Amino acid sequence: MKQLSNKYVGIELSNATMREEDLIPSFLGFLNAIVEECEIQGEVNAIEEEVTQLEREDGDYKEEYREQASWILNEDIWDLLQEIAPEFTYFGSHEGDGACYGFWTDDESLQDVLMATIDEFGYQPDFNEIRACCEYIINLLDVHQR
Repeated sequence: MKQLSNKYVGIELSNATMREEDLIPSFLGFLNAIVEECEIQGEVNAIEEEVTQLEREDGDYKEEYREQASWILNEDIWDLLQEIAPEFTYFGSHEGDGACYGFWTDDESLQDVLMATIDEFGYQPDFNEIRACCEYIINLLDVHQR
């Protein structure tokens, strides 16, 4: 299984809904679109097999399938999306909008890596080392400020 590239940082997968009936197909559609990129065909097939067993009535999951739908969404799909999330991001709802789901920058992990990069010198670095470190930090910040 591979992580998504940084081009997915800030990508929104769903907005304005928190219903399993809406989120499951949206997230599965995304997973199917990147199945080869992340090498997750087996995982996606297993989830789709579970989802096909959920019966619907008037667009909603029948009451007896709601718990199973919630489990599939929150454990299977969510965990898979978190596992493939780009480096220094998390999959989840946006900090300012609980119904907006995507890959968002994990500020703490990004700050930790930036500080570790700076602390790594442990001595007076030369100009080229400072330049390389700054370029690395700028690249990370650019990617995560979309």
